[in-house]
Amino acid sequence: AIRKIGRLAIPLLGYILLWQVGTWVVFALAIQVDGGVPSYQYAQMFFQLPYGIFAVSIITAIFPAMSEHAALSKMSRFKDTMNMGIRSTLLIIVPCAVVYLTLSEPIIRFLLEHGFFKTGDTELLSGVLFYFALGLIPYSIDMLLTKTFYSMQDTRTPMFINCFVVAINIGANLLFFHLMGVKGLALGFATAYLFSMLIDGTVLRIRLGRLGGNRVLSTALKTLVAAALMKRYRGLGLRVVGMKPVASGCHLTAAGLRNEDALQLEHQASTRHPYARVNPYAFAPAIAPHLAARAAGTTIELSLLVSCY
Repeated sequence: AIRKIGRLAIPLLGYILLWQVGTWVVFALAIQVDGGVPSYQYAQMFFQLPYGIFAVSIITAIFPAMSEHAALSKMSRFKDTMNMGIRSTLLIIVPCAVVYLTLSEPIIRFLLEHGFFKTGDTELLSGVLFYFALGLIPYSIDMLLTKTFYSMQDTRTPMFINCFVVAINIGANLLFFHLMGVKGLALGFATAYLFSMLIDGTVLRIRLGRLGGNRVLSTALKTLVAAALMKRYRGLGLRVVGMKPVASGCHLTAAGLRNEDALQLEHQASTRHPYARVNPYAFAPAIAPHLAARAAGTTIELSLLVSCY
């Protein structure tokens, strides 16, 4: 057991050391700009906030289940758990990214523009945060995919992938820094993690087969569009309520079955309504809603949907 722990730990140590090399390059470039290092550091702190609160919580919750499914060779349940984790992450992280992309400057001005922190500092920091926000979604998903390898007791693959990603990050930083200054370092970070997410996903797709990418993409697009529209209409002073009539792939909570899409719609609404009105039909199996209803012996009644609407 000790030898096995050692074999798993050595590649993980290599993974960390590689990123330290990339971090050294970032600060070696950022220090050339007046205020570059603190702007990068503060922007990264804001960037890490939604990831650390929400994405890490999701990863922590699903990691034991994925490890158990992998150990018992229940790969179908393993992929379902991973897929649920990705969709749950997207449902929370996408709105956070939208907020940063649209409101980075007002946020920085409200929180930090006091005392020695001047308007120019706000403009620089908000610009860096904007480009960091472009990488919030791929970064959060990539961290979950990396933990997916770890749940299969594979620490070597992430390390090898990280070799390419660090090289991409350094190259992108050198290019974008000379074009955009410190903002380019944040864009280089986002670019590196976009490639990392794509490479990790491709390797897992080859190893595990179909991962339900269409469902993940559908969730991301629906959530992004719905959150943006509801936020826009709320900003215009309108009353906004979202509804998901039928949902499958729900998770069991103390309050009953809950669907991530419906919870996000409920959160974005300008007025509160009982969950049963937002999502009248909720089913646990992560299959097509009509199949989930059939398996549960439930008939979808149009009259109920109309009454909730």
